[in-house]
Amino acid sequence: MPWPIKKLGEIIQHKAFSFLIVGLIINLVGSIIILFGALPSNTQISNIGGTYFDSNKFLIENLQQNRNFAQIGLVGLILGFTCQVLGTWGSKKKNFNT
Repeated sequence: MPWPIKKLGEIIQHKAFSFLIVGLIINLVGSIIILFGALPSNTQISNIGGTYFDSNKFLIENLQQNRNFAQIGLVGLILGFTCQVLGTWGSKKKNFNT
């Protein structure tokens, strides 16, 4: 196995549990961020549901805000799952029974 890959494996093996915990925390934060966009406040619901002449600026603002929350939350979820995969990969190489 090439040196850089072997060294990366050793680092991940040593920090496997940390990667799993950090991954779970990042996933939790990413999910909460997505939740902010999915659950609008009563004021936002009233503004979106109102009747306006020409266009509804509140609807546009809310859709943009929801998109931003979703993008940030998805990045968090991807990073979290990546950390979990690295942690799992590292833990497979380590013998926890010793």
